[in-house]
Amino acid sequence: MVLGALLETLVGLPGELLSTSIELSLSLLVCIAFLFATMSIIALLIILVSLILASLYKISLEKPKVDAVDQVLGPNCSVVYAHRAGALDAPENTLAAIRLAKTNKAFGVELDLSFTKDGVAIAFHDDDLERTTDGRGALCDHTWDEVSALDASINHIYHDRFQKERVPKMDDAIHEALRLGLHIIIDIKAYDKQVVTYLVSLFDRTPELYEKALVASFFPQVIYSLRSERPKMVAALIWRPFYLSHKNTEATKPRFRDSPLRQWAAELLDPLLGLAIHKFLWHVTGCSAVLIVKVLFFTFHQSFVCSRHNPS
Repeated sequence: MVLGALLETLVGLPGELLSTSIELSLSLLVCIAFLFATMSIIALLIILVSLILASLYKISLEKPKVDAVDQVLGPNCSVVYAHRAGALDAPENTLAAIRLAKTNKAFGVELDLSFTKDGVAIAFHDDDLERTTDGRGALCDHTWDEVSALDASINHIYHDRFQKERVPKMDDAIHEALRLGLHIIIDIKAYDKQVVTYLVSLFDRTPELYEKALVASFFPQVIYSLRSERPKMVAALIWRPFYLSHKNTEATKPRFRDSPLRQWAAELLDPLLGLAIHKFLWHVTGCSAVLIVKVLFFTFHQSFVCSRHNPS
């Protein structure tokens, strides 16, 4: 427990996950030392590679069938999803944005899943309230009653067209998108047990989501947990450069500015995470796509490039 708490403090990832990984690694090192003392290098490498591949195969989740993935993403993936429900055209993640996305002929909308202080699931992107609303402070410090009273259009370029638009509950945003016949990407913003609990409940209450919604996250452990609970979910991993170490793609905003040690560790782990996602984590989690963040500097917004992984 002490090791888990220390690791969680240093690198900001779940202590239980890290401590378990370290314990397994230490056990593996002991085995390696024993084998090294009794075997040739070639034999040792063959055994180790075999053990690693067997372990990955053992814990890997089965992917959804191709037909199920095609229902969610479309057969050729050359379709348009409105990012944050169409943040350039209307206040992001709002019901107005979802409706306008339908008017603009989008195939689907991408919605960001966040939670208020009292555990209400909402469609909201940032950790703080200032950028998109007239509120102040961290989202996690405000209840649903407080957040629902905020003006979500106040800072939008077309504020006059969408006055007093509110931050919606995620359930309401999902049901509005489904009512309009839109497909949905649910972007999971954080690693938290309530994320898994909420999404499992949401899919159980709304079975149509198995054919219309893709769950996506930067956190492989979230996707693994969700698909362990509900294997029919179609899921994707999200990747962008410098995700662990910086808050933005341009790598100008360090994530751990007040902790040089954590920042250094995150910068070391960034390339390893990218390699792992593209080489084997997509297989272990049973995900059907990888969403690659592509920054278009000349238009000052982000788009998502969908890289499909054939489930066969």
